[in-house]
Amino acid sequence: MTSFVKFEFTNSKFKQVLIPINKFEANQDDWYIGLMIKNRIETSNKNETITIKIHQNRLAALSVIYSMIYNKLVILKGADISLIKCISQEWSIPETIITEIDVKIQSQELIFICIICGVGYKKSENTKTSCQTHRDKQTVMTVNGPYFQCCGNKIDKPCCIGYHYSGSV
Repeated sequence: MTSFVKFEFTNSKFKQVLIPINKFEANQDDWYIGLMIKNRIETSNKNETITIKIHQNRLAALSVIYSMIYNKLVILKGADISLIKCISQEWSIPETIITEIDVKIQSQELIFICIICGVGYKKSENTKTSCQTHRDKQTVMTVNGPYFQCCGNKIDKPCCIGYHYSGSV
């Protein structure tokens, strides 16, 4: 008879999930839940179902559990990636999976359009020198090349430098 780990979620209408215990054998020592399972195996009947109560969001917690089973990031539909990261850190998930979570968070970050210079940007990458433009868009041609009327600078030297601004905070 195959024994199972039964995860009971205290804050979900779908209260239980059964996963065969052999799914956890490869990486039990790497994380908090794995160590709990290992401890319970050592102190219980081999064919007994091990019950673990989880007081976290069901989808986020299961995403972390499946990520450890498959040793790569798994995000269940409807799970909040930021919450997955918090649970992963709390449960001491290996850094390789935390790094995958960070990459996913970065890739999901919204891109805003600066109303000053018209460039797309991510808020996490916005610095005090990101927005570079001129007050006046008119250029004048001379023998030395084009320059802007607003400041007399050449095209490659903006006169207005600062943070990008999208009109929203």
